[in-house]
Amino acid sequence: MDTNTVTALATVVLAVITIWYAISTYRLLEETQVTRKVAFIEKRLEKLYYPLRDVLQNPFTDVFLGGEKVKNINLKKIDDIIPFQYLASKELENPLNQFFKKALDERYIYGYESGNDYKPYEIVDDEIKKKVNEDIDNLKNELKKLVKLSD
Repeated sequence: MDTNTVTALATVVLAVITIWYAISTYRLLEETQVTRKVAFIEKRLEKLYYPLRDVLQNPFTDVFLGGEKVKNINLKKIDDIIPFQYLASKELENPLNQFFKKALDERYIYGYESGNDYKPYEIVDDEIKKKVNEDIDNLKNELKKLVKLSD
């Protein structure tokens, strides 16, 4: 074999290896992107949406006030959610901010008296419940698609 043939063969082998490397790198990059998206969606669900849904379903806890058991807003659960509100969808931002504002407003925390009955203010409206459930459904569907892609 002459040197031109060896050089040509080496060039072809090197080109094939380079193509294989480029394809492998591209696949690895795609898989990494899918993994990052899955982790981000899981974080949104775990840190914001599931706890928020639980609070919206039952925002009150029993406390003793003046020796009486009354309903009070569960600030502990709300405090756990607030640091993760940046994970909310754009459509949820305004209703979520309004909910947090009401939840942390003293009037809503302690409610009001009607005769001798303690009545908590209504802090949860149907709009935020509906939006949270829609976002959860959308995130779960997106998660299912991403998991199928990685299989």
